[in-house]
Amino acid sequence: MQRRQFVQLSLGTLAGLWAAGCGGDSSSALAGGSAGNPTNGGAVAARLQTSEDVLFESDLRNRLFQMNPYSGLIVAQDDSGKELFRSTATTHPYSLGVAEDQLIYVLDRGQGDVAVLDNQGVLQRRIGQANFNSAFQMAVGARELYLLSAVEQALFVLDLNGQLLRRLPLPDRTFFRDVAVGPGGEIHLLQGTPPVVLVWSPQGNLLRTYGPGPAIHGRSLGLDDQGRAFITDPVGEQIHLFDAAGNYVQAFSQLGGQPLQALVREDGTLFVLIQEVN
Repeated sequence: MQRRQFVQLSLGTLAGLWAAGCGGDSSSALAGGSAGNPTNGGAVAARLQTSEDVLFESDLRNRLFQMNPYSGLIVAQDDSGKELFRSTATTHPYSLGVAEDQLIYVLDRGQGDVAVLDNQGVLQRRIGQANFNSAFQMAVGARELYLLSAVEQALFVLDLNGQLLRRLPLPDRTFFRDVAVGPGGEIHLLQGTPPVVLVWSPQGNLLRTYGPGPAIHGRSLGLDDQGRAFITDPVGEQIHLFDAAGNYVQAFSQLGGQPLQALVREDGTLFVLIQEVN
């Protein structure tokens, strides 16, 4: 099984590199140092290592959630890496987010619903009543949940009590890899081929598109609180950055492997999940 690790980057350091014309090469930012000290490299490599095929999410409180979709285990860590809880309340956790009510919402593909956990990982309730077996990705807004289903070619919008608010149809014969919610509530959908991002209003009206950029093989999409988008490209071993208007800004590489996920935290730190290349 291929080893995975997190690389922790300072966005301030990367911005300095881009401004200096070093855009495509982030090796200086990965040299070492601490995320809080951009003058000393601005990065900490290998904050977490694993050989499991696990998934990750982060939240605005700078917690990191590790999900094992096979064992059902969810492990939460704080900003320093201290473990906060371990939860086995789900059977196949695949996507996670924290809403305005500070509860943790987990798409449980094993149950076909959404498990709602408190901040100690204790199950509070389940919503969806096994109606979302086909959902494989979820984004959590302030007060709404967005469940992406390739089988039903739809994006389901639920309130935090699990009531279906809208069923937004997706374009025919189009596969979407990821969904994210921007700071203004707009919905970003990462299309598989070609890897274009569709931006919808909360009601499902197309606002704009952006991408695909230079030969991007998009796997996942992360948004920061400014609306900037980070698209991982494991084939090209790069992360591509777009500004809030959808303009292509830059790519950075030399991450030590294939980037699978890019999680942007409120403090301006970018966590990149890297899979080593054999």
